[in-house]
Amino acid sequence: MRFTEKNNLYLEIDTGNFDATDLKPAAQTLKRGGVIVYPTETVYGLGANIFHQKAVQKIYRVKRRDPRKPISAMIASIEDVDEFCIDVHEYARCLMHKYWPGPLTLILKASENLPRYMTSAEHKIGLRFPDHPITKALMVHHCQPITSTSANLANGRPPVNAHELNINIAGKVDLIVDAGSCSVQIPSTVLDCAGGEPILIREGSIPISEIKNLLRGVAS
Repeated sequence: MRFTEKNNLYLEIDTGNFDATDLKPAAQTLKRGGVIVYPTETVYGLGANIFHQKAVQKIYRVKRRDPRKPISAMIASIEDVDEFCIDVHEYARCLMHKYWPGPLTLILKASENLPRYMTSAEHKIGLRFPDHPITKALMVHHCQPITSTSANLANGRPPVNAHELNINIAGKVDLIVDAGSCSVQIPSTVLDCAGGEPILIREGSIPISEIKNLLRGVAS
């Protein structure tokens, strides 16, 4: 662990050889309301404790993101869905069990356990269970969901390694976790599953044709 020229922490971790305690600085940063850059299997993300409003607001400022656009959340297990969402359709659960952990973000009806600033005007939340050893270990170590949004300026190119971080991003976060290049390097597919049928919001790592084939004959 070292400091960068911008005086934020830089944590370099070997994905194939690390201990959960190696992530203690990142977990501590999240717990005290800091913002981190962290790896996933798709792209690098900006992470904050979703229950720390000022930290979430900082992400909007760092990304220069429209405050009307909600930020999704990373969860540590499928079981977390029932804590943070209500009225989950059977087809959505089918998708979870097929693709989670993995590069699929599902937009669902939010429960009252989520802060209002994390949900859309329709009271929805995007959730993803990532398939990256460091991210999963961080989620368990931190014990709270973290924000799931790519570590780039709004409408910019998402970084697939720490060296691709925009200088305006790298200089404004509290800690950077560098775990090398992402394995998938394509953003997650995003589906709105709050209604009776899934609505494609963004086609990413998982082709929509594959999802349609999976859901044939599955009741809502």
